[in-house]
Amino acid sequence: MSKDVVVKQSLIDTATGEVVKQKEFYVKNKFDAEKGYYFTSQKNRISIFPSNMHEELTDADIGKMFKLSKHLQANTNLLVYRSGNNIKPMQIKHIAKLLKISERSCTRFINKIIKLHMMEKTIEKNSKFSFYCCNKYFICPTVFFCGCWLNYNLYIMFKHDLDRILPNWVISKFNSKN
Repeated sequence: MSKDVVVKQSLIDTATGEVVKQKEFYVKNKFDAEKGYYFTSQKNRISIFPSNMHEELTDADIGKMFKLSKHLQANTNLLVYRSGNNIKPMQIKHIAKLLKISERSCTRFINKIIKLHMMEKTIEKNSKFSFYCCNKYFICPTVFFCGCWLNYNLYIMFKHDLDRILPNWVISKFNSKN
């Protein structure tokens, strides 16, 4: 679990080198070995980074992305839907129904978003059968982020984009996990 970190701040007179004032306070630890990096302070809310929207996107595509952002699972950025009491990963048919477009149009849209590195698709295979069980779609946390903790798996998935915005100490902590 993350613990508070003690920060000691000293004001030093540059002429004499003496400590003029000292202050000690606690701040929240921004990195947890289990949870990852404390990315935003908006707990279970969606952080939007409009500057990271690609110019190739039409207004309709941006609208679709905003609609999808309301269906992100906290701290994983996985697109999900509720089925009874269960939360399941969205498939193309669910995304198409949500966006009110055909499955063929939805596939083209998803492929465009994946090509722009705004989304990743993983395929989960069943160990007993050779066919896939389900696809999982993750939205890049530099575009939308739900929750506050950026975990290791999400970092690895979107490493190229995240390395441009994360502090160096966070990058080295994530890379030391390899």
